[in-house]
Amino acid sequence: TEHMEPTPYKKYFLITLGLAAILIFVAWQVGYTTGLKSASTARTTPPTAISGKIISINGATIFVQAPVFVVGSTTQPTDWQVVTNASTIFKRVIPKDQKTYQNEMNVLSAKQATSSSASTPAEYLLPFTLLPISLLDLRTDDNIAVIATESMPAGANKFTAKQVIVEPALPVGKK
Repeated sequence: TEHMEPTPYKKYFLITLGLAAILIFVAWQVGYTTGLKSASTARTTPPTAISGKIISINGATIFVQAPVFVVGSTTQPTDWQVVTNASTIFKRVIPKDQKTYQNEMNVLSAKQATSSSASTPAEYLLPFTLLPISLLDLRTDDNIAVIATESMPAGANKFTAKQVIVEPALPVGKK
C-alpha cells in the first residue's frame, strides 16, 4: 500500500483540533481551581447567626446553648455568650391563629386576582407576627435565634447581637 501525505487542510484541521483540546483542558482546569477556591471559602466562612436555648442571663449578656459547627476550630463551642447593647433589636414570634391567617390569605388572594400589574411586587404573608420586646422579657429556657452584628471568628464563643428573636415554645409532646 502506498503512504499518502496529509493534505494541507487535514494538517490545519488536526492542529486546530489539538489546540481546541488544549484550550478545553486549560479552561476546565481554571474552572476547577476557581470552584475549589469558592467551595473552600464557603466552608471556612464563620456563622453569623445561632439558634438555641437560653441557659442564663447576666446583665446585658445572654448565655445560650446552641450547637454550631465553626470551621477552622478544633473545639466547637456550644455555649455562647451573646452580648446585647442599645442597638440590639428584640422580638418575639407570635403565631397567628388559623382563622386569622386564613382570612388574611383570602384578602390577599382577592387583591392579587384583581391586580393586573406585573410590575407590582409580590406580597406574601407570614403565619406569625413579630412583637417588639426588650431584654427584660427574655427568660431562661426560651428558644432564641440570634443574628450577630458581624461574622463570628472561628473558635470564638462570644459575639454582639444585632437581633434576638424569641421563638414560640413547642406544644407539649411536639419536640
